[in-house]
Amino acid sequence: MSRTVILALLIVLFVLLCWLIVVRRRREALPSPPGPKPLLIVGNVREIRSFVQDKQRPEWRRYGDVMYMHALGRELVVLNSASAATDLLEKRGSAYSNRPALVMARELIGRRKFMLVADYNDFYRASKRMLWNALTPRAVAGYQALQEAVSLAFLEDLLRAPEQFRAHIHRNIASLAFRVAYGCQSPEREGYYIQVARRFSQVTSVAVEPGRWLVDSIPILQHIPAWFPGAHFKRWALTARVVVEEIANAPYAMVKGNMAKGQQDMTSFASRAMEAVVESTGAPPTPEDDDLIKHAAASMFSGSTGTTSAFLTSFFHAMARNPDVQKRAQDELDRVVGPARLPALSDRESLPYIERLIQELHRVYPAAPFTPHGAAQDDEYRGFRIRKGTSVAANLWAIFSDPVAYPRPEEFDPDRFMPTEKGAAQPDPRDLSFGLGRRRCPGTHLANATTFLFIARTLATFDVRRPVGPDGAEYAPALAFTDGLVCEPQPFACRVVPRSAARTALIGGGVEAQADR
Repeated sequence: MSRTVILALLIVLFVLLCWLIVVRRRREALPSPPGPKPLLIVGNVREIRSFVQDKQRPEWRRYGDVMYMHALGRELVVLNSASAATDLLEKRGSAYSNRPALVMARELIGRRKFMLVADYNDFYRASKRMLWNALTPRAVAGYQALQEAVSLAFLEDLLRAPEQFRAHIHRNIASLAFRVAYGCQSPEREGYYIQVARRFSQVTSVAVEPGRWLVDSIPILQHIPAWFPGAHFKRWALTARVVVEEIANAPYAMVKGNMAKGQQDMTSFASRAMEAVVESTGAPPTPEDDDLIKHAAASMFSGSTGTTSAFLTSFFHAMARNPDVQKRAQDELDRVVGPARLPALSDRESLPYIERLIQELHRVYPAAPFTPHGAAQDDEYRGFRIRKGTSVAANLWAIFSDPVAYPRPEEFDPDRFMPTEKGAAQPDPRDLSFGLGRRRCPGTHLANATTFLFIARTLATFDVRRPVGPDGAEYAPALAFTDGLVCEPQPFACRVVPRSAARTALIGGGVEAQADR
């Protein structure tokens, strides 16, 4: 190599080094995005907690599309517009595919291999690929008979005890998710694991709550022994870890044992994944294979149960508040499906108003309105600095109530998603509500099919009416939401009443038809 070439390479390296130094200093000199004024030492602890707990506060939007808060060494960037969320989490997805450093959720209670909180690493990518392949539209079509059977069981539950609609939703959605993931049809085992899933959801919601755990800001605290004074967080984590380990290990061990005995009730995600390993390698799954499959199956079971249940609970709330919308949806069902049978998944394309109603539910009642990503590197956006390790989250409450994208956002109006002579349909909220970038939910097709079937069949057979107050007058349930990672309306009353005796007979007829198959 000649001296001229060596000199040229040295010059290029020198220029590159200078450029990197300039970029780094420029980024360090850039301001953070605007946000509420922090307190000394603790920063925005109060604002972060209230942000999570009071999701519809309009003043958060006054800081603009990109908002910044920090607390005890943790930084949070909130994206209040669809453009900002898409720019960072979708277009720059490789830089924002991690999760924040959640020491409590990931390390202390043992959720680091579950897809919700796992970093974007080889294990996560393998889990995601496995779930994408198992939940394609074609694969989901194979669950149609199961979805119809479970939706019928839900209608029977509503007929028997309509006031317990919330419990019926959770139990039947969890039953569907459990059978898809593990294939077990034993009522005793299924019921037990549904309760485990509920406890798992509760401990997860507590573990990931922003600003709750000092150990998330000071990771060295995780090494304090549980007996140490003030280490109540370690004692809570030990209890929560038992639930996490049970939902990861026990159902998978059940499937594996049943397959070894030839006693598997039905094919499932877990059984197919194990069979795929045998077909490709000619050998039983290795411990590494078992670890991957069991965590993917547990992620499927736990993830779909919470969000889908919350979404269907929101449907009942919305119908009680908007009887005119419910009437239009029922009129469409009566016209298209008729009174002689229940709606089926094959009717979906023929029921556009039902589809728009579901879109509006996603806008007004996002089940996961604030799920943080983690910045994998230093970045610059719109002249602001975003440091590596910062939590970055799309604020769906702000995005879906943007009056520019959604005029009259306070109204529940499914027709906003119908093109008119005046312009195009408003943006489909499902483009954001199922996640962005490399963190988008792999169960989208299964969730959409399930919610359509439950909603269409409920509307075909029942009226969801407003509750009656002490004065004998009907009133609309308040628009108030629960705290936590998965969000749904706070407990509310409504009256679930059969539309007619003929409609009630459809439920029994559907059950008999299922039994004859």
